[in-house]
Amino acid sequence: MFFDGTVSIGILLFATGVGYLFWILGLSDTNIAMVYILGVLIISAYCNMPIYGIIASVASVIAFNFFFIEPQYSLRAHGKDYPITFLTMLGVAVITSTLADKLKKQVRLSEQANALAQREKLRADLLRTISHDLRTPLTAISGNASNLYSNSEQFTEEEKNSCIMISMRIQCGWLILLRIFFQ
Repeated sequence: MFFDGTVSIGILLFATGVGYLFWILGLSDTNIAMVYILGVLIISAYCNMPIYGIIASVASVIAFNFFFIEPQYSLRAHGKDYPITFLTMLGVAVITSTLADKLKKQVRLSEQANALAQREKLRADLLRTISHDLRTPLTAISGNASNLYSNSEQFTEEEKNSCIMISMRIQCGWLILLRIFFQ
């Protein structure tokens, strides 16, 4: 928060310096006002809280009036069109500040949606893998059970016990893996 305030002040001071350079070069007040609006936009895009953009908008209008409008170094403006210029400059600065804040919020929402979609994809891939890995041993168990049921008279007691033991080992192994996985 303190850092955002310091950066905001620094950007406004820099905009004032650039405005002073434009003033020395004889460029119009409009160009100087654009520098301040650009500064407000940068502050709005950089700072985490939208209040800094709003404060920078008001401060830029005051600085523009104080440093560059006759009579200089006062907050009075003699031209009848300057109040409209100040209001327009303030309006543009506030709107750009608000739009920058909305854009940052949209980016955050988009990043959250992407993260959620990525998690869902990982979950679906994991379930697909588990489903595939479960089918293979279940097919072996089912095949052994079906074979024993359909052809039991063709097997010796030892072969029957061997098929049952293989099926039980596969089943126990998968039960252990599933317990570990779902803990």
